[in-house]
Amino acid sequence: MKSILFTKSILTITAFLFTTFSISAQKLPNKQEVSLRAPAIIKIDGNPDELNNIFAAHNQATGLSYSLANDDKRLYLILQAADPDDINRIVRGGITFTVKNKLDKNTQGISITYPVKRGNQYITFRLRAGKGYVMDTSPNAADSTMRANNKRLENNFKLISVTGVPGLDTLSIYNEQEIKAAGKFDINKVYTVEMSFPLKYLNSKIDELNQFTYQIRVNGSIPPKIPLISVDGSTDPAATERAMASFNAAMEAVNAKISAVTDFSADYNLAK
Repeated sequence: MKSILFTKSILTITAFLFTTFSISAQKLPNKQEVSLRAPAIIKIDGNPDELNNIFAAHNQATGLSYSLANDDKRLYLILQAADPDDINRIVRGGITFTVKNKLDKNTQGISITYPVKRGNQYITFRLRAGKGYVMDTSPNAADSTMRANNKRLENNFKLISVTGVPGLDTLSIYNEQEIKAAGKFDINKVYTVEMSFPLKYLNSKIDELNQFTYQIRVNGSIPPKIPLISVDGSTDPAATERAMASFNAAMEAVNAKISAVTDFSADYNLAK
């Protein structure tokens, strides 16, 4: 089991907030406003053991619970999504984490995006029961589903996209630049993403007070093309037209959610 070491000041600030394992996301701030010291030993593997599922903030716009932390050499971001729609939006378009100079809003930030799929395949996970279908929720079934979902993640998401760092573009998750990312489902179908990169890449983005602005964005994706099926020979053309209009409206709503981009920004001070 991994452990996390917070600074004494952070423990004082957060002790009254994080008193139980099951604290609800609604009680967390919308954005992280405090600095966190990262664990002495941390592995980027998609497992949220570092925080014991306790996060610094829950952002309503993106549906993400998250914590940002640092040590003397690296910056770490751990995010978690529980809603099936939010999870599928993430795996289709990825999460982009950007660091910008707080004092110069016009400069380009440094960004990493993960997960990044290969090619144009459309990936989705069945995380809730459809109408008229009852899912097997036994421990064995849940474990089997978790393993199958994580195998799909492992097979399809082997890339990290990097912008703002000269000479870097799209990297393998196994890269020599020490830019790391991983994602994994747990037994409850909750999806965790971890990202980390060396502070040396951020030197130009951190001011003299060790502050910077960060942005977290859930990227939209292009919805799949679903051909419409016309109905010929109907005895009630008006009813057919109403049914098609209702179908089109429903598809437009689904596509709007799939393609929506949600993001937020906040400031961070490097923890000492």
